[in-house]
Amino acid sequence: MSPLRVRSVAIARKQAACELSVGTQRTPWALRVLAFLASSPEKAADLMLEAHRLRPDMQELAVEALDALLVSGRYEAVLALIEALPYRDHGRIRLAEARAAHATGDDDRLRRLLAEGIRVDDIREGEVSLDRLWLAVHPGEPVPPGYDFRMFEPA
Repeated sequence: MSPLRVRSVAIARKQAACELSVGTQRTPWALRVLAFLASSPEKAADLMLEAHRLRPDMQELAVEALDALLVSGRYEAVLALIEALPYRDHGRIRLAEARAAHATGDDDRLRRLLAEGIRVDDIREGEVSLDRLWLAVHPGEPVPPGYDFRMFEPA
């Protein structure tokens, strides 16, 4: 059997096991796996949101739910979820808020978030989300070092 066929069989088995699990008892873990295997960004967002609602105390699930909502283009839902969170100072949550604010045209909110500071502890070199947000509302101004993780100088 080819490696791709083996992989697709393994994925199908995982999906079937999670669907069986969810049919018995809806757990955030099975819903999370199904979200990663979902056929559309909208379905993935719905599943991640349900997983988060089952364990609202877990920041990691909140971050993944927000990311799924952003990918599906549901920016108002991102902002609504953030408003309901008891913890909002997590760097990825603040970044999601900034991205959703910009996407909905609320650049004043984006400017405020950037001025207050967005610190993403697990950001990687080469990630351009923060510098792009900065440049969107501060065109022509240099990107502050804390927001500049580009691996190249813009032309």
